[in-house]
Amino acid sequence: MGAAAVELLIEDRGSISLLGLMLGEVVENNLRRPEGAALARRLRGSLGVVAGRMAITMSFEGDRVVLRRGIAERPRARIKGSLDGLLQVSLGRGAVRSFLAGDVSLRGNPFFALKLLPLMRAPPAEKGPRR
Repeated sequence: MGAAAVELLIEDRGSISLLGLMLGEVVENNLRRPEGAALARRLRGSLGVVAGRMAITMSFEGDRVVLRRGIAERPRARIKGSLDGLLQVSLGRGAVRSFLAGDVSLRGNPFFALKLLPLMRAPPAEKGPRR
């Protein structure tokens, strides 16, 4: 029997930024995968993400991940960058290049941020039958 799912809760969904909606969709898709749910359950604390004037906090609370508008509490790590740079990281294209080029920066605990990076990447597309 499989473990219970990890829930994604977006506080005040009606006023969350494009950054929150985009990241929320990616994280929610990863939480549906057994390895993503298992990773989320092991994480404790929060990550702040800033793109331009948009900011969100992603908090890991056992069986749920909460996205909040703004930097709600002192995060363990903070990622800041352009929306395009963060999108490239999320798509799994050029994450290292984005950090090295300065398009995306990291403050705080880098090990925490690296652990949760798989949840922020779009899952690989499943291959359908060949024609």
